[in-house]
Amino acid sequence: MPCDNPAVQLPWNHRPPFCPQLYCGPATVQLSPTILYVLPAVPQGCFAIVLLAGTKATVANQTTMKRLGILCGLIGPMLFLVMVTGLTILQYDFLLGLGWHPLRAPTFDWPSGLALGPYGGLMTATFVLCGAMMSLFALRLGADLSAFAAVQLRQQPNAARIGSGLFAIAGLALMGLAFTTDPTGVYPALRGSTPATWHGRLHDASFVMLGLSLLPGMLVLGRAFHNDARWRGLAIPTWAAAALVIPAFILKGAAFYVFLAAVLLWSEMLAWRFKQISDDVIKSRQVA
Repeated sequence: MPCDNPAVQLPWNHRPPFCPQLYCGPATVQLSPTILYVLPAVPQGCFAIVLLAGTKATVANQTTMKRLGILCGLIGPMLFLVMVTGLTILQYDFLLGLGWHPLRAPTFDWPSGLALGPYGGLMTATFVLCGAMMSLFALRLGADLSAFAAVQLRQQPNAARIGSGLFAIAGLALMGLAFTTDPTGVYPALRGSTPATWHGRLHDASFVMLGLSLLPGMLVLGRAFHNDARWRGLAIPTWAAAALVIPAFILKGAAFYVFLAAVLLWSEMLAWRFKQISDDVIKSRQVA
């Protein structure tokens, strides 16, 4: 039956686009698949719950998208690692001809140069697919972090929005690496002074955008994780992985492999933690 207590208002930027009705019942408002907002006690010992029209359908859609985002976060880094490693082995001689060497020149036309070889189409598809999965995962991660910061912490979710936004842009930049790079080596089939191509310029621009978005995104996400008790354990690993970018591009050599492995491991850790949080929410609903 309708509750006689005064209306309990949600923050202005979290009100639904329709009029809520108040009923006596548990003091919880479901704002998203992962966020439960506990309403304060009201006079006469009664609580209020805001029943949103179409909540079940909305929650179901959000849950599906969140699961898809988590799946992308779990698969993307592993797929990239497997494809880059496999194609490097398959095209080892080709890469040596480009001027690449696993220790002396690990970043010379690698991994972009994998798209120039006989199995280059697989590397191009890897850039597109892994970049798309990275962006989708980043958007779902940002939605979770922003909702928790705004509702539970009563804070403006600036760090969550900016960090996840930069992370999503990095995914788009990774997709942009699908534009075939211009070779800089002297492989016989590619020998000669070839002018820069339009797709080579787009590839280089995408690489720059990847660096300018991923590193700041990791630093800001570390701040968002630090503010969120559910993610706090990943704040320091996030900053540590970001710190490796400086020696990786200055020292090069084996340091580049360490940085690449750290970023892939970090991404995988984020996805697993996101999955744990989602599973905990589902279990809490079942118990309730």
